[in-house]
Amino acid sequence: MLIAGPLVRVTVTMGTGSSSSKVTTTARRKRKKTTAKRQTSNPVWNEALVFGVERSVLKNTRVELAVFSDGVLGVDEPLGETVVGCRSTGDELAHWLDVIALKTAMARWHRLQAPTSAATQ
Repeated sequence: MLIAGPLVRVTVTMGTGSSSSKVTTTARRKRKKTTAKRQTSNPVWNEALVFGVERSVLKNTRVELAVFSDGVLGVDEPLGETVVGCRSTGDELAHWLDVIALKTAMARWHRLQAPTSAATQ
């Protein structure tokens, strides 16, 4: 089955604050999209999406990856998502801790979960 032009939307949320802290910072979001890969059921993206994130806010940052089928009529249909960052668990959290400790970006595979209603926003 071919998927009509799948693409990845990356959302970086910084400064999510902490419930244990008296000071809550305002969350800032930055979004970028990859190109849509037409006429393929096995898309591969080899694109660098660069976000400027200060080291001091990395502990309170998360990266949401959502895969969409590019809608011909302007409505993108969510196919799956995963979150890597401060509130992740399992492999996603291990990846995030490696990024923080090693001070460098690294590629790693992650399984997509079923899309939530938040992915469509």
